[in-house]
Amino acid sequence: MSTGPEPPPPLDRATADAALADLNALRELLQRAGRSEVGPAQMTGAMRDYWHDHGPLVRRAASAAGEQLRLQALSELYKWRDQLSTQLEARNAALGRRPQSPTAPAEAHSDADHGGA
Repeated sequence: MSTGPEPPPPLDRATADAALADLNALRELLQRAGRSEVGPAQMTGAMRDYWHDHGPLVRRAASAAGEQLRLQALSELYKWRDQLSTQLEARNAALGRRPQSPTAPAEAHSDADHGGA
């Protein structure tokens, strides 16, 4: 009994090489279409064939690239949060304030905090 979709088969070098070779052929065909050597129907058919043959690979590559970018961005955000926390701690120490987490809600300030009675 299956609980979800089957994972895609592992990517092999031959599949990737075939997709790249076909993409280069499609690029050349597109250049020929730009010089009016290839008609729109032939170009459309070639693009459909490429997508039919290599669409799953292209989707997997795009997904992997997106995941890699997400992980890099998340890493940078954690670094930024740590830097902000360090800077806030130093500022609060210089001002004689109690340390506060950069993700904690801001505390309400009384009039005494602003020179009031």
